[in-house]
Amino acid sequence: VVHEDLEGLEEPRILSLVSIYTTPEDTEFIEQLHQIHLQIFGTEPQDIWIEENIELWNAVNSLSNSQRAWSAVIGVALREPRFLFY
Repeated sequence: VVHEDLEGLEEPRILSLVSIYTTPEDTEFIEQLHQIHLQIFGTEPQDIWIEENIELWNAVNSLSNSQRAWSAVIGVALREPRFLFY
């Protein structure tokens, strides 16, 4: 999903506000994190969730690229116990 959303091959399913060039300094980045949380958990995220996912995204992006960084953010969210019981 991340690859298709960021490559623009189809209508984005999850990453509709960012591109491969979007960084945490961009307002769209934070808005995208809010949207991911709403889509997965059905609630607005707490600030700590946003901060932790910015840190995760930066760590993965520094070792690889933005596609893998977004994959990590979404993958971790899908593994949270709150998602499993939503």
